Amino acid sequence: MHKYYKAFFGFMIIGSLLALIVAVLLEKFLHLTPCRLCEYQRLAYVLGIIFCALGYYVMRLKRIAALAVVLTYGMGAYLALMHTGVEYGWF
Repeated sequence: MHKYYKAFFGFMIIGSLLALIVAVLLEKFLHLTPCRLCEYQRLAYVLGIIFCALGYYVMRLKRIAALAVVLTYGMGAYLALMHTGVEYGWF
């Protein structure tokens, strides 16, 4: 069972790092300035990476860390929906 948790945490760390790297590269090379909601969304990725690292290295906290990761990315998805709604004038 431990290998599935490690695979989950490892996959989530890699995905989160890639998302943050792409955001920074787009900022740098396309000269985009992030708004406040963009920064909040990045905070969700950073918190997700922290929880994933905690779950990956401290196996007795794996279930709590997995729950924290799911909740963190759920909040990130909510922020992304709100961000899209604000930019397109839905809200």
